[in-house]
Amino acid sequence: MLRHTHTAEYPDVKPDLPPRSRGVIALLAENCTSCMLCARECPDWCIYIESHKEEVPAPETGGRPRQKNMLDRFAIDFSLCMYCGICIEVCPFDALFWSPEFEYAEFDIRDLLHESDRLEGWMASVPPPPLPDPAAVEAKEVGVARAAAEKAIAAYEASQAEAREAERAEAERIEAERVEAERLERLEAERLDAERAAAEGLERLDAGRQGGQRGAAEYAERLDAERQGQERAAAKHVEGLDAERQGEERGAAEHVERLGAERQGEELAAAEDLERLDAERQGAQHVEAERLKGLTAEAARRDRSDPENADLESEAEPSGPVARGASQEEEAGRAQKAEQQVAPEVYPPDEETRRIPAVEDQANDSPIAATAVFPAVPEAEPETAPKSTDETAVLPPVTDTEVLPAVTEETEEDDPPRRDAR
Repeated sequence: MLRHTHTAEYPDVKPDLPPRSRGVIALLAENCTSCMLCARECPDWCIYIESHKEEVPAPETGGRPRQKNMLDRFAIDFSLCMYCGICIEVCPFDALFWSPEFEYAEFDIRDLLHESDRLEGWMASVPPPPLPDPAAVEAKEVGVARAAAEKAIAAYEASQAEAREAERAEAERIEAERVEAERLERLEAERLDAERAAAEGLERLDAGRQGGQRGAAEYAERLDAERQGQERAAAKHVEGLDAERQGEERGAAEHVERLGAERQGEELAAAEDLERLDAERQGAQHVEAERLKGLTAEAARRDRSDPENADLESEAEPSGPVARGASQEEEAGRAQKAEQQVAPEVYPPDEETRRIPAVEDQANDSPIAATAVFPAVPEAEPETAPKSTDETAVLPPVTDTEVLPAVTEETEEDDPPRRDAR
């Protein structure tokens, strides 16, 4: 009644609570042995414990292994708890403590079920118990509680550091993902640009290929037209050559016919010339023979008219077989001289022979060589004046044998064929 009224400005100003305030129950899980005393003593049955047993090897050699309860779950439902503190008092291993924190109200009643991880988080706000006597030695339980609190604080700070590291890693991951996304977007844009450029290049190449194909087709058509024109020109040229060849063949045939006719005419003319020359030769021989007969008769008449020449001849002529042999020799010499005088003079072939050009036979295409040999007609000797009676005229005997020149006909072997040059 003597103090003024003072209003606490909560929640801006936290209330100063006494050290042993009952706010929330904290759990030190490493001290819990799953003995179930707290759950059995709780009047509201708001504590839930689950555990399993594990075999622990013997700490010393030769000992036997022991079994230990391992805590799986420790939960307190504060919607049922009446904050009696029996669980904290009956815990034989100091695993439960009172924390002055009271700001854990929830909108949903199901969120008032705190599991072991949240219960362990309250250990950071558990104050150490006050010493009963400042001069007294600190109790063992206090040291254990302080160590547990420091451990819980270190774990909390480590969890906070891990959370901050996780946040930083998450931020780095998000930043890396953003950078990677930007890089992928840039690569996608580059890929799209490359695809567009490739498509444009393919379109250009396709257009060029189509243009090249059109050009090649036009060039092929032009070459085909030129080839057809050349073939037509070649056909016309062949036709012209064929016509020329046929004309030349016709001209050659006509020329062969004309040459055959000329050859036949020349052969007829040569035969007529031979007959005429033969007649002239025979006439000349006959005239010469008559002239010789006349000369012989005249010489005999002279001898008979001149007795002195007859006596001289009779005296000069030997008698007997010697005379007959000498007379026979003289007669043979006179006959040989007469033959030489009567026989025609033999001329070389180029002077006495005139060749008719070879003519190709159209039927068997073999040259026919006809050669007319015309003998030379000897010139008649001029008449001489009769010799004096003092000289004895020696006349060759006249024989009936006529020496005629042989008419030779050359064959294809003597005269090589001459073909008409077309």
